[in-house]
Amino acid sequence: RLHMIDPSGGTLRNNAAENLIEGGRITSLAEDVSEIERISIEDVRPMEEVLADGLIYRIVLIAVIDEQGRLLLQKRNQDVKFFPGLWDISAAGHVDAGEDYDQTARRELYEELGLKNVDLLHLETYRTDIEYQGRVLHRFAGLFQVKTSSKTEFRIELDELSEVKWFSPEEIQELYQSSPESIVPDVVKNLNKYLGHED
Repeated sequence: RLHMIDPSGGTLRNNAAENLIEGGRITSLAEDVSEIERISIEDVRPMEEVLADGLIYRIVLIAVIDEQGRLLLQKRNQDVKFFPGLWDISAAGHVDAGEDYDQTARRELYEELGLKNVDLLHLETYRTDIEYQGRVLHRFAGLFQVKTSSKTEFRIELDELSEVKWFSPEEIQELYQSSPESIVPDVVKNLNKYLGHED
């Protein structure tokens, strides 16, 4: 179960991102993510319903960086719901009811990579819409960065991912150019953001 956006007692659907003003407590489409997002804690829905209705939901993205400036990518398990078998950001997950971004990021880092008691840097929170199999996923993403040694031994969650590997920014670009179907598009699109660089 997750925190959802439902500003007027209705639903926010794929084709109605601009219709937050209709009959609701929000009087204009907010430019600041937090202005809309604060409503999300008031409505909790099962994930299946969220996806079916095209609602906005919250996720965390965690970029794990080593001393050489390389980004740890995870290869998603073939059995996961979204982007099976593709290279993706170091760790990620949905924000559950009762959690904030920081709590979720720490939980996902431990569950997926076995990392705990780390210095977690919140880079930003932003709205992201990504198309997948004919459906647009509407999300607020809390982006975090963790720096660790390249010698760190990870304990990976085999139900979610099959392997992890360090990539330099150049290697990620080369992977995308040679095999674009093997990597989640947002990894390349937001690479500078993940590395903490300004676009």
